[in-house]
Amino acid sequence: NSEKDVLNRYEYIQQFKKESKEFGSMKQASEALAIRVALENLARNAGYPDPIRLTWAMETKQIQNLLSKETQVTIDGVTVGLIIEDDGKAELVVFRDDKQLKSIPTKIKKDKAIVELGTYRKIMREQWMRSRKGLEEAMIRGDEFLYAEIKNLFEHPVIVKHVEKLVFISNDNKIGFFHDGNLVDAQGEIHELNENNTLRIAHCVDLHQHSVWSDFQHYCFK
Repeated sequence: NSEKDVLNRYEYIQQFKKESKEFGSMKQASEALAIRVALENLARNAGYPDPIRLTWAMETKQIQNLLSKETQVTIDGVTVGLIIEDDGKAELVVFRDDKQLKSIPTKIKKDKAIVELGTYRKIMREQWMRSRKGLEEAMIRGDEFLYAEIKNLFEHPVIVKHVEKLVFISNDNKIGFFHDGNLVDAQGEIHELNENNTLRIAHCVDLHQHSVWSDFQHYCFK
């Protein structure tokens, strides 16, 4: 199963990246290079044009796999459910009948199904942090996304909580929040997009150069 194999390799690289943060700056630098080369090789061999496309495809597959599994378990009258909160973070909620409990009862805490839900929560929280960092790095590099790719990110239940807050700039210099397939500027004016548009995450330098920096500051403060 080549798709599963690519996802497994991607997750392994991300785990390696996470663990490398525990070492000194010199080792982190050498391991960062190894990670970059590994992602480039994996993207090339898996048929993706670059590591960015590989990353977003794998993040989407990962969440789809998790959400396709059982996300609610009931044991001894206690129901534990995995949910995605408004900010995009995964959380476990616990109920006995209609009453919400503050924590999982000790009696069922180590049940295999409950432990699995806890693992899913951890993976989804890691993805929340990883995708936020990835979007920031994409902004700094000036990565361009296809129109369809941005629409796909808005279908992702975790990443959407990040991208809906971002200001984008199109290849024809339209600037705004991505909403219903178009860009909406700080004044609420809609700028239409089409499938031929490419988009990148606007940097504050872009906003300044296009004389809308103060408009978006005002919008945020308001």
